[in-house]
Amino acid sequence: MRILLAALLTLVLLAVPLVAEAQGEFGSVAYRRPPFERFEIPATDTTPSIKRTEWKRGGIIGASILGGAALLLAIAWCGSEEQSCPRGIALGTAVGAATGFALGAFIGGLVPER
Repeated sequence: MRILLAALLTLVLLAVPLVAEAQGEFGSVAYRRPPFERFEIPATDTTPSIKRTEWKRGGIIGASILGGAALLLAIAWCGSEEQSCPRGIALGTAVGAATGFALGAFIGGLVPER
């Protein structure tokens, strides 16, 4: 039964493109394609220039602030236990710094460079 269904599905999947191609060759309105038109961009100075922004500075500031806050939070959370957890502190600081860099870079990207 499975072989019969697989064979039937294969025939259907192979027949659909052949029918569509045959209709296109015989002039069906639904499958006519417009002729290829060449599109060229004019070589002028009308393209807008991208202005420099303060995304790097914003990223560094954001990573410092949020990374520092995450470090303090991780130390406070892991320091209350009997054993220290240096991996948790490092991971928390890294995640906080990466998030802070992304947010700071987005905000700094809105500020034009002086």
